Amino acid sequence: MIDTTKCADLFCLFAMLSSVGEYQPLLDAAIAECNRMLREDADASDVRLCYFCAALANLRYTQMMAARCALSHTYAGTVVKSHDATVPCGFAERLVHEYHAAAADLLKDCRFLFTGIA
Repeated sequence: MIDTTKCADLFCLFAMLSSVGEYQPLLDAAIAECNRMLREDADASDVRLCYFCAALANLRYTQMMAARCALSHTYAGTVVKSHDATVPCGFAERLVHEYHAAAADLLKDCRFLFTGIA
């Protein structure tokens, strides 16, 4: 079983939050996604999975915050794009890729390899 407390602590560390609080559904979805990716013979208590789950939740959190902060209201009530929202998401995506690679032996390989036509 994936240690949800450790996942929550790591998610708070990555997202710089004091507590999971209202973002618990993001963490729950990341843990469920990780559980679906687990190999049948994998040890679900491996701490690398906690890091991967926290990184997934952090990516969703970062995407949500970037989308929310990408727009600024002007004095006339119109909206203008204030910054490039892809920058923080890029860092969060790399974190997910790094922790996915670290836990690769515990996760199913979902890539498709096309070798040729007969």
